[in-house]
Amino acid sequence: MITLTCARFRSYAIQVASALTKRGANDVSRLLSADLSDNGIEEWDVDEAWCAVIGELAAVVDDCNLRCNRLGVQGWCGLLDVLVDRAEAPANTRWDLDNEGVKPEIARALGALLSRCPALHTLDLHDNPALGPEGAELLAPGIATSSSLQTLNLHGCGLGAEGINRLSAAVGRSRSLQTLLLMHNRLTAEGAAAIGHAASESTTLTELDLSFNELG
Repeated sequence: MITLTCARFRSYAIQVASALTKRGANDVSRLLSADLSDNGIEEWDVDEAWCAVIGELAAVVDDCNLRCNRLGVQGWCGLLDVLVDRAEAPANTRWDLDNEGVKPEIARALGALLSRCPALHTLDLHDNPALGPEGAELLAPGIATSSSLQTLNLHGCGLGAEGINRLSAAVGRSRSLQTLLLMHNRLTAEGAAAIGHAASESTTLTELDLSFNELG
């Protein structure tokens, strides 16, 4: 069991990941996590070849940390699409994209990944105000169909009442979600009522955080 941590390798990302994925399936499967955060990777560095190689590495680890780069919509969507399109389901247990500029296009790709990733128990998207109602709607099908998602952090994602309304049905249908964090989303009484109804329909939800909203 190996943990890979690389700091500031930037243009060597493909070489490192490619070498690891060529060691053979039995060796690569022993990787527990790959920390590629804060490596100065920019959206214009990311092409189809980059997504293919990094995607193959990301698919075989529990946790692949790519935060504090600047992958943008093209980078995140390209990488997530590789994971979704693999013949074998990804092994990921969590994805952290907090404060990564997540937009609806990325939410769509994440929703698809939730449906394809049977081990994924944690999705952290906090501090992504551009996600908004449209992103919530695109994420919802994955939340509803995932059999493993337990923790969803949407703190500060600009949802508002409209976003909560688009998300609520999926929360109610989920048969795995246990913790839902919705702080700082400008929720009003209308939004609270919608998510409250969803929570009452859920058979698994045990923690719902609506603090720092506008329920008064």
